[in-house]
Amino acid sequence: MKHSESRPAVFFRTFAVSIAAAAAVFLLGWWIISSRPGSDAPPNETRLLPDASSRLTVLALGVSESEELTVCALVSFQPDLIAVQTAVLPPETVWSAGGEQNTLAAAYRQGGADYLRRQLSAWLGVPIDGALVQNRRQLSAVMEACGPLPFTLTAALSGETSGHRVSFPPGEYQLDGAALADLLTLQAPADPARRSDRAAELLGSLIRQHLPAVLTESGEALVGTLLSHSQSDFSLLDYLERRTALCSLAGRPELPVYCVYLDGTVGQEGYYLSEVSLTCLRAAFPAE
Repeated sequence: MKHSESRPAVFFRTFAVSIAAAAAVFLLGWWIISSRPGSDAPPNETRLLPDASSRLTVLALGVSESEELTVCALVSFQPDLIAVQTAVLPPETVWSAGGEQNTLAAAYRQGGADYLRRQLSAWLGVPIDGALVQNRRQLSAVMEACGPLPFTLTAALSGETSGHRVSFPPGEYQLDGAALADLLTLQAPADPARRSDRAAELLGSLIRQHLPAVLTESGEALVGTLLSHSQSDFSLLDYLERRTALCSLAGRPELPVYCVYLDGTVGQEGYYLSEVSLTCLRAAFPAE
């Protein structure tokens, strides 16, 4: 015996199928129209990167209480290249420029931060906009305002720094200013380049953690704290002029901070960077 459906059931089934078909046709038509060039759909936004004038390269120096150079770092904010580059040169690095040759530490001792900046810029052939100098007390004051730095040590470190012996077992750390200064200046391991690599990674971690905060409403106060606890060629105006460009870096899911790892040999006069290291430095901090 044949199964028969009531007329209302047939009507509602036919009605549902018709609605589904109409919806499918509508969606297909909408997709075709919106895919056409010149349709009313908003075009993809094209973000224009800042130009090379937005770059800012800083010579960041750490000094002891007796004004001896302990850290010599280059930090370059490059919004047009979507990068922040960091490199730390051993203070005993030998440079030569303009018929002069000496170590970085001796150059600072001879003429201070500006003299060292000019000689380093001439030797490497890279632009350096200005210098910023801090001692341990000043660094601790800035870190107290900004908060501790999370950092992971994969191997134990121990040795002398600033007249006292310190030891860091491997593990997770929340570094305050004193601990950060110890790790930046710790004379271990024996290879100066490996110590500099660690210092560059510490600076890179600082930038990753704090650059986004610098670009918030409280950023001006944070930069003011940094400048008030250092001797610097920079002013708050330098920050404000580049704030929009820096936002193109800080707004990315992962802040593009890169460390230049160095290599070289210890000689009678000091530490000599390899030609490969010099090439990498010049590529990381380009003039154009």
